[in-house]
Amino acid sequence: TRDGNSQFRALSHQIYGSEEAYTIVRLLTMNEILHRPAMYAAAIEESKRVTLEEYVSKMCRDAEWGDNITLYAAANFFQRPIHLYTALAPNALPVV
Repeated sequence: TRDGNSQFRALSHQIYGSEEAYTIVRLLTMNEILHRPAMYAAAIEESKRVTLEEYVSKMCRDAEWGDNITLYAAANFFQRPIHLYTALAPNALPVV
């Protein structure tokens, strides 16, 4: 869908078998970032030019698009490998 929740819907589908838990996936991912700031703060501050707290506050909102940081955090929290498929690369790109 184009509602800004596609990354979290896709993760929810793969983890829970339904897109409907996307809000839970979003919040668990943000919780991962808040509870392990040393893993994420530098990337957030460098690439997004905001503090970790500002980033998490924004990303907790419905319809905020996920990014490379949220994919990495989701992979860490759910302890599952995530592979990114894109037309720009012939093979899947592992996120974690």
